[in-house]
Order: sequence, then structure tokens, then C-alpha cells
Amino acid sequence: MKTGTARAKMSIVLVLLALAVAAISLTACGGGSAGGGESAGGNAESAETATEESGAAESAGDAEVFTLKVPGLSEGPVRLNPLTIGHEKGFFQEYGIELEDQGSVAINQQISAILSGSIHTTAIMTAEGVPAIDNGAPIIAVAGGVVTTPDWPHMTFLVKKGSDIKTGRDFIGKKIATAAANGGCTGGFPLEFMRQAGVENAIEQVELITVPEEALIETLNQGNTDIIGTHLAPSVVKKLYGDEFDIVFSDWDLAEDKLGDMQFYFTREFTEENPDVTRRFVSALAKTFNWINENPDEAYETYKNAVPNINEDIFSVNQYSKDALIDKAHVDIWLELLGNPGQVQLLKNKLTFDDVATNEFNPNAS
Repeated sequence: MKTGTARAKMSIVLVLLALAVAAISLTACGGGSAGGGESAGGNAESAETATEESGAAESAGDAEVFTLKVPGLSEGPVRLNPLTIGHEKGFFQEYGIELEDQGSVAINQQISAILSGSIHTTAIMTAEGVPAIDNGAPIIAVAGGVVTTPDWPHMTFLVKKGSDIKTGRDFIGKKIATAAANGGCTGGFPLEFMRQAGVENAIEQVELITVPEEALIETLNQGNTDIIGTHLAPSVVKKLYGDEFDIVFSDWDLAEDKLGDMQFYFTREFTEENPDVTRRFVSALAKTFNWINENPDEAYETYKNAVPNINEDIFSVNQYSKDALIDKAHVDIWLELLGNPGQVQLLKNKLTFDDVATNEFNPNAS
């Protein structure tokens, strides 16, 4: 793939990837900020007539339908959006939830959008939610989301073929480009890779630069950076570029499945004023996740019919947390990682799992 045409095609693929990441918050990590804005409490009146249930394992029954504002139902050309599947299969409707598509919301605006009430919820990387809460954002994770696997890690870090950069210590003095240099995962992963190799205060040992996702490959090829972090899985890198690049590591290499999680967040005010709606949403999400995990091929066909612009060559159907439960160990590891000196977003407060996430609205929680 060394012709101009091939590179143009690859650029298009990466543009689509960047759009997908923004729409779904996959995976991806744009340095979401706690941002300003008002808490999303404007829908309390709609929830007053909703029937309080002892649990959300059963369908909504006669409860009033609640319209939940979400981003990106009709977007996501390279990775599946589970909300779209739940909507298409009628799972949310079964629990009295109507999803209202608010269109694309940029990754670095998603937390602010939740705080302002322009959307009620979306999936956000643990690495973005934790620093936002540390900075005072009154949000909380109520359900799990994408979980990583060896074949589909969250991020893959590349160098030019034949580069002598192979270990975390080799990163010292190098320039690393990611989609958000100050992002918890995009900036945090290479620093953790270095820390695990024995490099102290890694953030002072490298230069982190922000480059749009779609421009990362070109930036590396032009020699403007030594290393790039992309949201392409290793298999996709091989499919698109053959042996043009060497893969140094992925987040799976750092801590297996623990670092790539996403969760669905609401404002705390919303969950307090709308506990029944929150329970119903989590229940519908659990049903959606379990169905996707058990029926990946059918999920792919369902999604392709709903979102006709997908890139079939590199499209992925990821794994999702069973029963939509949030794994405490997968939150705690970020609380520890972002507490280590030398991290890109060093936590200011001593946070616990209960400060950032809860399974109290999940009927599957023990």
C-alpha cells in the first residue's frame, strides 16, 4: 500500500475511525474535560409519574415512557454502537425508554454535554471519567460498556518498520503522537508502558503531542514523531498496512482487559431524581450487551441495516461487560495508575470506586 491512491484510501479509513470514536466514545479518548455547565436535572418532571420499581429486572409495565437524549445512534462506521442495537431490537422500548438521537458529540465535549443536559448519557472511557470527577464533575458511571480482548485492545502503539524502539526505556527522549496528548488513555498508556519498564516520572522523559486520529499515520511516515498511538486493533493495522509498521505494545500488554473499559455516565442529580429511569436504562443496556455477546453475527447484520455507511473491511463487533456490570478492579486500576507520579493527569484527590461508579441501579448486582 505505497501508492498515492492507497494512502488516500487509508486516510479516508482513518477519518471514518475518528468519526466513529467521537460518536461512540469507543473506544476512544479525547481528553474529556470536566468542563463547565449546569447539571442535567431538567427531566425530573417527566420522571415524577414513572412507577418506582423494587428492581429493574422486569419490563417497565405501565410506567411513563422516558425520552433519553443520547449521541450518535446513526453514526459509527467502524465500530458498533450498542445503543443502536438496543433501539433496533426494541430492548429500550421494552423498559419504557425512548432514545432520542442528538447527533455527533465530539469526544472532548461529551462530559460537558452531560453536565449541560444536551445529552443525558453516553459511554466514556474510565480514563476520562475519573479525572473529570477528580476535577469536580458531578457525574457517576452506572453501567459498563466495551471491554477489551487480546484481538481488540483499546489502543495500539506503532513505530516505523525496523525501528530500534522496542521497550518502554526506548521511549525516553522520543516524541509520541496521539489523538489527545492530555487524555487519560492516549497519553496515559505510553507513560504507564514506560513506568512498567522502570522509567521514573515518565512524563518528563518524553514529548507528547496531539495529532488528529486521521493524520497519525502520515505524521509518523513524515518523521514528525517517533511513535503513534492509534485506536486501530493490531489485526486492522496488519490488514491496512501489511508490514509497514512495527507494533510496540497495546493496552492489553499493560494490564490485559483492565484498562480499556468504558462506562455509561449520568449526572448524580439525574440518578437521584430519576432512579427508576436509571434502573430501566441499565436493565435494557444489560439485555442489549448480553444479546450482542451471544449473537455477534446477527448484531453485525442488525447494525449494518441501521447504519448503512459502515466500513465492512475493518468493522468490529466488540465484547461488552456481562449484565452491564461495572468491574470494580477495572476502575480501581485507573485510580491507582492516575495516582502514580509522572502520569499525564495526576489525581488531586484520593478517590474510591464509590466516588466514580455504582452498580446499585443494576438488577444483576449481587
